[in-house]
Amino acid sequence: MGLRTRARAGGQRTGGRASLRAAYRTGEIRTLRALWSEQVRSQTGALPAKLVERCYPVSRFLELAEQLDERIAQSGLTEAARWLLNTYTPGWNATTPQSARSALPSGPVILYGNHPSLLTPFLVAAAVERSDLRIVSASFIERLVPSYASSSITVELPLERWWEPLVRDGVRRAVATRLLVDLHGVVPREVARQHNRAALEAAAAHVRSGGSLLIAPGGGGRREPTWHPGLASVLRGLDGPAGEDALLVPYREEHELDFLLTGLLRRGPASGVGSSRAEERKVRIRFAAPTRAAWWGAGSEHPGCLMRRLRRHYQGLF
Repeated sequence: MGLRTRARAGGQRTGGRASLRAAYRTGEIRTLRALWSEQVRSQTGALPAKLVERCYPVSRFLELAEQLDERIAQSGLTEAARWLLNTYTPGWNATTPQSARSALPSGPVILYGNHPSLLTPFLVAAAVERSDLRIVSASFIERLVPSYASSSITVELPLERWWEPLVRDGVRRAVATRLLVDLHGVVPREVARQHNRAALEAAAAHVRSGGSLLIAPGGGGRREPTWHPGLASVLRGLDGPAGEDALLVPYREEHELDFLLTGLLRRGPASGVGSSRAEERKVRIRFAAPTRAAWWGAGSEHPGCLMRRLRRHYQGLF
């Protein structure tokens, strides 16, 4: 390849990345889809797009993100979540004991548990049916699904060590994370820390005002990581009369659903129906009995100690 050809190819790759980033950062999901499709055809970009597609169905994911964005804008999060689950995971179900069923419809509630897939917030939203549900979410979600922003309280994830999922969760997750880093960039650690602290304060304030909150301190893939301390920060923010009535409702999403979701995206809507292992592959979420937030005495305890207590309690339930 001559110098001019190489320079032209390099310029195309740079321009392609810049256009993708611009569409992503402004939440233009339709433009992002079109640009990604162009890269798949032309093989431009920081990573060969066709190679990325072999590892993770990015095109199908962006198509679904656009559909979901339209559904949320038209019908709200609960109805959009039910459409998503009924379309891609028919037969999904939620198991809720009477004690949790009584707690969920109204009043200050914190839903907490694992987060094995991108389906987690939609499973919870479809099951609890609260219009005031706010979800502590990675900031990239509302870039890909802009109408989701009205239901989210965003946090910045530590993306600088993007290769770690390769060891923990395999090649597919690592490739998807690397592409995300290319679009989102790495937020400086101190900036992320300040942003996340403000987000958790906003989450606590929402619960104090009587709202419902979803926060997922646990992962749930092949290796369960240490629980993140954000839940402890929210509980400490409830200390005082305004937070006395808040309830904690644990849930558990079954199966390693990121692998299931990847397969469903590749095969399309309702692809799980008729499979010989359909019953095993059904998406399920289970809730357990609530506890009062005040019972945990979060005010003076170190967040790490509080999280260990919460996790032991959670593991005894499921």
